[in-house]
Amino acid sequence: MAPPGVKLPKLPLGRTGFLTEAQYRQVMTTAADWMRAPIALAVSTGMRRSELLGLRWADVNFQSRQIILRATKNGDRRAFYLRSAVVRATALCWILQRPN
Repeated sequence: MAPPGVKLPKLPLGRTGFLTEAQYRQVMTTAADWMRAPIALAVSTGMRRSELLGLRWADVNFQSRQIILRATKNGDRRAFYLRSAVVRATALCWILQRPN
């Protein structure tokens, strides 16, 4: 409880769940090669499925290690900062998908 006269910020509604390290390793070892980068991105950022599927390369800034989502479930713009392992995985996917 907050002291009298102090209004606490509201917590966002929704579920919060996390994989254990063992669960993450199991998912990554059993996933197809092409699924590992999206899984790493989802786990490290907490992005929703619709947000992941709506990503465009224009939303990714490798220099600042950021992904900017312009269209989210609640209409707010969101920024995600990428860990270096995710940046490498995302960069590898980008390199492999580029036309020769």
